[in-house]
Amino acid sequence: MPDDPKTGTPEITTDQNQAAIIADALAQPRQDLDTEKKPLIDVEVASQISDPWWAYYTGKILLNPDKTLRTEGLQNTELYEDLLRDALVRSNLQTRRLAVIGKEWDVVPGGDRRADQKIADYVTDVLENFDFDTARFALLQGILTGFKVSEIMWEYSEGDVWIKELIAKPTRRWSFGLARELRMLTRANTFEGTPVPDRKFQVFRNAADNGSPYGDGLGSSLYWLVWFKKNAIKFWMIFSEKFGSPTAVGTYPPGTTKDQQDALLAALAAIQQESAVKIPETMSVSLLEAQRTGSMNNYEMLLSFFNQEITTLILGQTLTTASGHSGRSGSGGQAAAKTHEEVREDYIKADADLLSNALNSQLIRWLVDYNFPGVKKYPKLWIRTDAEADLKPLSDRDAILQKMGLRIPASYLYDTYGIPEPQEGEEVLTPIAGGAAAGAGNASTGGDAGTFAENQKRLVSGAHILARKAHVVDDLASRLHRDAPADDFMAPVMELVKNARSYDDIRDGIQKLYGKIDPAKMGAIMQRAIAAADLAGRALEAGAGGENV
Repeated sequence: MPDDPKTGTPEITTDQNQAAIIADALAQPRQDLDTEKKPLIDVEVASQISDPWWAYYTGKILLNPDKTLRTEGLQNTELYEDLLRDALVRSNLQTRRLAVIGKEWDVVPGGDRRADQKIADYVTDVLENFDFDTARFALLQGILTGFKVSEIMWEYSEGDVWIKELIAKPTRRWSFGLARELRMLTRANTFEGTPVPDRKFQVFRNAADNGSPYGDGLGSSLYWLVWFKKNAIKFWMIFSEKFGSPTAVGTYPPGTTKDQQDALLAALAAIQQESAVKIPETMSVSLLEAQRTGSMNNYEMLLSFFNQEITTLILGQTLTTASGHSGRSGSGGQAAAKTHEEVREDYIKADADLLSNALNSQLIRWLVDYNFPGVKKYPKLWIRTDAEADLKPLSDRDAILQKMGLRIPASYLYDTYGIPEPQEGEEVLTPIAGGAAAGAGNASTGGDAGTFAENQKRLVSGAHILARKAHVVDDLASRLHRDAPADDFMAPVMELVKNARSYDDIRDGIQKLYGKIDPAKMGAIMQRAIAAADLAGRALEAGAGGENV
């Protein structure tokens, strides 16, 4: 296919030329695909150029096949950008776009070599040094319009090529040629447009089933929903005005002059705002009430329907739509909420993948080519959309397997739980009895398997300590009971418990006995108890046991 000497783009003038190319390709002798690893036909056969139902202008550009635009007699998608004036459309679309922008992103090296990591680090530095989030947010408007174009502002710094800015451009400025190449509409050429420089414009497309370079935006379906919604509001306002302010009717006798009729009409108009009006005695005024033939909620229900359809179209699902139409509540509402969240995550992942693919195939590839010529494996931008894994069940399983004697490599623990392996001489956290982490301790020089086993010993030791503490408490209680003066102190209490019929009797009896207890003797017993408990606790903490306190 020859190139146009002026533009450098493929020159296709008529359908006959394209048909001849396809005919020649089909006439080639069949090759053995098992021995010849070559495609049978290296041109697109079922292209838009040969499609009898795909209109194109002057044989140089493809027209947007969007049926809504063609119905309205338009070519550019500025019509869809106006949909953002609807508050619900703007809110829902912003929610969908921000859900992608809010996710963390990484640049994954194209290979395992150190040079591959160096390239990925450079791309990361470039993306972090300009407003990358705003640029991605603007590109995602293509979800609504079908496609979105941003101009790349390159800059040089110390021999390297960097990105200064990505400037979003309105979709009305662009068209696409027969080879799907981007063309820019200018004042001098407002129909066909002119070719654009290579590696200058980043294009994001929403997925299109028909292969259209214009993409397939939600605006085509949203347009009529918003149009009917706007008109429903308009008629609702008229309806409300009719019921809010009755129509004033004036009558005048035959022979009334034109001036007098105009004066009566002015008086009728003043009734809507003034508290008093004056009219001649020969004329009369009455109020005409509008007769209601339907529910006052009809318009509200209609708007609610359009709002739910708009939200469902943009976000995929709404909790109100899922539970309201089916009348479910309780567990049904929880199931609807779960479904809503799953659909939302699917939309986020799909949008993130489309955006990543667009940036990887254009912006990032061009950036690498400028700074690292000859690269074969390019780094990839990856937007992390997967939910964070719950590691607690996994950690419980690993602890059980280790107790069973399974040999677990330390590298597995570092990789699974995303913990960096400490460098030699680096301070690390050390465990204490019970498994809690202490502050920074001495540097670990290895022996991770031994440390894991040592932790188990500490857990067992902690269980023994708890058992000893329980034994000490029981022993202290027995000694206090034994040493207390039974005649004048504990004897009344024991007698009360023995004769009581219920816990209420014990409670009431103790309150009466409390006033008969000698405070001096009570203080002496409590002092001995506190001292003994303190000594027992100190002995336990020091590892001395505690049984013989």
